[in-house]
Amino acid sequence: MLNVDLKPLDHPGVDNLIVDRCLKVDGLGYQVFNAGNDENGMNVDNAELLARVFSGVPVTRALHPREALFSNAKICEVLGFCEEHPWQNYMKG
Repeated sequence: MLNVDLKPLDHPGVDNLIVDRCLKVDGLGYQVFNAGNDENGMNVDNAELLARVFSGVPVTRALHPREALFSNAKICEVLGFCEEHPWQNYMKG
């Protein structure tokens, strides 16, 4: 039995692609995937974003200046689903 609980995503159709990949990969069992962009959703670098919004939250590893603050690496590694639509292609910051 496949149990899929998707939260609304910013890009229409992305959820369907993720579900399709899940159905095509054998042996997943129960998995949780973060689906998001590779870069943070703000038009500022992480140093400023962390200082302004997330002060006091521990940073456990080095981050690229615009890297998303939660990792979507698992969905790329396990399902082969990698970002194809950076938000900057659709919105101005």
